[in-house]
Amino acid sequence: MVKPFSMAELQARIEAVLRRTARAARAEATLQVADLRVDLNARQVWLSDRKVNLTRKEFDLLMALTRQAGTIVSRERLLMDAWQTTRKAGHTLDVQVAALCGKLDDAGLVETVRGVGYRLRPS
Repeated sequence: MVKPFSMAELQARIEAVLRRTARAARAEATLQVADLRVDLNARQVWLSDRKVNLTRKEFDLLMALTRQAGTIVSRERLLMDAWQTTRKAGHTLDVQVAALCGKLDDAGLVETVRGVGYRLRPS
């Protein structure tokens, strides 16, 4: 944008960008990693053919890990994705990841990378 510009025009341009990014996000409706299937729109998870019931935070953590399957996701990134903060949360993240692993029947999908974060194994 060229200066000077009106606040109304700035707001209109921001809303247009948000509409375009929302359409792109909806296109990515289901993520699949090995036997794990995550439906982002319905916020449902299946492991093989079994539906897994997750809390909101567990789903947010799994979604963050699934989107970057195979790569290490830092603790700070997970805190930002699930809690919208990067402040140190003590063992809250560890407890939530442990609960998530328990609900996934500890299938070895979530791997702890000591001192860094977590990784979702792609196979």
